Amino acid sequence: MKICISGFTASGKTAISEALSSKLKIKHVQNSYKEYLEGNATLSKFIDATDEEFAKNFDMKTIEMASKEDCVVSTWLSPWLIKDADLRVWIYADMDVRVKRYMGRESLNEKEGAEKRVSDTDSSAIASFKKFYNIDINEHSDFDLQINTGKISVEGAVNIISLALKDKKT
Repeated sequence: MKICISGFTASGKTAISEALSSKLKIKHVQNSYKEYLEGNATLSKFIDATDEEFAKNFDMKTIEMASKEDCVVSTWLSPWLIKDADLRVWIYADMDVRVKRYMGRESLNEKEGAEKRVSDTDSSAIASFKKFYNIDINEHSDFDLQINTGKISVEGAVNIISLALKDKKT
């Protein structure tokens, strides 16, 4: 079983994926460029500087990690790259919600600066995925679910995904 969860910056994909993998007692696969950031580097600048070979090797590592066992995968591209996914979920929230989450996560006090970082990261990722894979991550017609995490809690989202997974299996 493979459940792929994607969404923009601070949409809640990691929190939901961690809670879902715990509930289902399966592995959570998370592979992020954040691991490569040094000092005050921003994620958007890292994405902008990433070349195609690095990006594709990085994504192949995610696919390989997900191929080994049942898992919940929370990466931006997993719903498009993991072809045998059982469930594809898009997580979203409006910008104000995501900025508040980002500010808390990154211990930032300035809303304007946090909003710029969130927006820049989203824009850089969108451009990168289009350039390297011709994937439009704003297109979700192949997704099984879309959940607004600005209106639904992590627990609620996990319950919805669990019900959808159960329904899809029958």
